[in-house]
Amino acid sequence: MKKMIMLLIFAFLITGCSVNYELNIDKQLNLSENIVMNATTDRDVQKILDFNQYIPVNIEFDDPKIFKEKADGVQYYSINKKSDNSSLKFNYSYDVDEFNFNIFAKSCYQYVTVMDQDNEKELLLSTSREFLCFDKYDNLDDVTVTITSKYKLKETNADEVSRHTYRWFINKGNAKDKYLYLLLNTGEKDLNLWERILEGDFTNTFTIFLAVFLIGGIIIFLFKKKGDRRNRV
Repeated sequence: MKKMIMLLIFAFLITGCSVNYELNIDKQLNLSENIVMNATTDRDVQKILDFNQYIPVNIEFDDPKIFKEKADGVQYYSINKKSDNSSLKFNYSYDVDEFNFNIFAKSCYQYVTVMDQDNEKELLLSTSREFLCFDKYDNLDDVTVTITSKYKLKETNADEVSRHTYRWFINKGNAKDKYLYLLLNTGEKDLNLWERILEGDFTNTFTIFLAVFLIGGIIIFLFKKKGDRRNRV
């Protein structure tokens, strides 16, 4: 029953040829998931217009009734449609343990593991080897998975790494061997000085000194510039 429900829901939702899946890991180790499905045809627009179901975040909930009306004790995605029905957006914020039962991720991988190894000061995100959704949805051509986090990187098999952003590009040609692996050091953030100032992340005396020095220099420069203008007048 669970498998049949999932196939019906995702066959309805994944109508375009590409999907972008985004996951942000914040400094409290909350995982914010955003999935936007864009209409590519008039038929897709009509599907979005007609869509009126609720989607639980936990794959273990499989009673058909909870997809038609909200039930007590069940957490659901926030779902938003564009006014012209050109896109459908799903978002939800998880804690680490809750994400292991994510309904979207676990529909495409046999297992998804997110583990906060507090003793090691590490956060591990990994999946099974094979990406399964191409076998389920013929009209799906490629998927881009983007994970962002400001924690320091230890290891990853991401196809693209750019500062705090990690991307995997999945298609039918590489799906048999396209697992996700990301290991972060939660005891240290990968921030430059300006980012530390903006976040108020002053973890040592040297950082505080640099921040005060930089801010003081800016203030002196502004006062000097203002004084030069007065002298010219």
